[in-house]
Amino acid sequence: MACSSCTAGKYLTNAATSVGSFACTDCGAGQYSGVAAATCSNCVAGRYLTNSAIGVEFSACSICAAGKYSGSPASTVCTICPAGKYNADQAMDASLHVSCQLCSPGSYLADNGVDVIRHNSADDCIQCGPGSYSNAEETQMASCEECPDGLNSPAGASFCSSCPPEYNCNDGKTAACDAGTYSNGDTCPGGTDHSPCRQGSYQPDPSQSTCLSCPPGKYQNVDGQDACVDCPSGYFCPERTVIPIACGSAALYCPLNSGIVQAIHEGYYSTGGTEITRHDEAICEAGFACNGGVKFSCGSNGQYADDLGLSGCKAAPAGKKPTANRQSIESCELGTASTGAQDECTPCNGDGQYADELGLSACKTAPAGKTPTANRQSIESCEAGTYFVGGANECSACGPGERSEEGAAGCSTCAVCEPGKYKISDCSSDTPTQCGDCLKGKASMGGEAANCTSCQNGKFSDVERASVCKTAPSGTRPTEGHDDFEPCPAGKYSVGDVDECST
Repeated sequence: MACSSCTAGKYLTNAATSVGSFACTDCGAGQYSGVAAATCSNCVAGRYLTNSAIGVEFSACSICAAGKYSGSPASTVCTICPAGKYNADQAMDASLHVSCQLCSPGSYLADNGVDVIRHNSADDCIQCGPGSYSNAEETQMASCEECPDGLNSPAGASFCSSCPPEYNCNDGKTAACDAGTYSNGDTCPGGTDHSPCRQGSYQPDPSQSTCLSCPPGKYQNVDGQDACVDCPSGYFCPERTVIPIACGSAALYCPLNSGIVQAIHEGYYSTGGTEITRHDEAICEAGFACNGGVKFSCGSNGQYADDLGLSGCKAAPAGKKPTANRQSIESCELGTASTGAQDECTPCNGDGQYADELGLSACKTAPAGKTPTANRQSIESCEAGTYFVGGANECSACGPGERSEEGAAGCSTCAVCEPGKYKISDCSSDTPTQCGDCLKGKASMGGEAANCTSCQNGKFSDVERASVCKTAPSGTRPTEGHDDFEPCPAGKYSVGDVDECST
């Protein structure tokens, strides 16, 4: 019987190595699998799957809704963004839901993960009014702080200062901000009036009042930089990334400068890096199947893969078996057969079995009077004196008083001689009873008679193979050899049934 593949959403870790059956197990909550999976994979960060279910593949892991995020793999729910953060993506890009975005400096969002409607748009961030400020280092963007005495700020300020926007004010001198820094009139920490761009942002030009977010595919983990760094292979970097995020599983890959993860195509497997930092994919070679980004060898139960890019192994049909490299199939040899889904064809070793054709799905059984040859590739007739009724490997000898011809299905009892014949020799297992014909002048009733009886006392036999002698009629006598009769000589008579006529 052919092996069955686990359906999507189920897995079976160990392959069957003995007769029996193994049950496929449902993937757990937050996990998925493709067809014929040995393990389940976690839904990547940014996606979730509430319950375990039959038939769950990667596409069933849902992207978090706007205003929510899931920061770790195998999430069963998404979390509403905390105070000071939002997520505007409408469940289109999972990589944008690994975390929530901070409100821009100079704004705030007070709701702390209670009402998702208050976290699904950048417009949910409220600009700080004049005389107040907000920034991630001091306020976490959950509220605006009042400027200290002696300082002021315009609306939407991230710091309070007396220095004009886009300038650096130090020791009573006013100068344009350097590249990689900005000023919006706020006083920066350390006593200067220009601020370094924070991690996840950059500013290539001098005299700017804001920093630019690192675009998708780039990151920056150092303050005050004028450029962002390429996201490394095996990782992805959404907008404003500080630390690259591992691609997540073997079912995903992230080339250099990835802003989002890429799902492995069906019939392909992921390559490079570790299991969670794959950065390329390759088409599945012949002899293998690829599912969920993992390459499996077609290695048991008649499995093979005769083409590139297969997501599951094929099973050898009846009369066939896989080649040694599992890249094709070949017909069963003479003397063997296969019902299908077998690594090797089964020798026809059962009673009376043989296979005289290539590619048989079942062994043949020798008919009556025939037996399989020693190599089970053909049949041959039973010798005379033996017989075969079927269901055995050798012909049986006939018993005493029995005989058979070549290729006999059974033995017959030795025949006796017919009337008019006598027994020359008894039969043997391979020769019939030998009988001879009685000549004229003799007769026999047959059966076990060893010779013919001569006619006498007025009897004669004028034919061969006579069973009884005839009586000479009146006026006659038998000839000398008793093989006929003749009239009595002149002057003599006979009343019949005598050898000589009377005077």
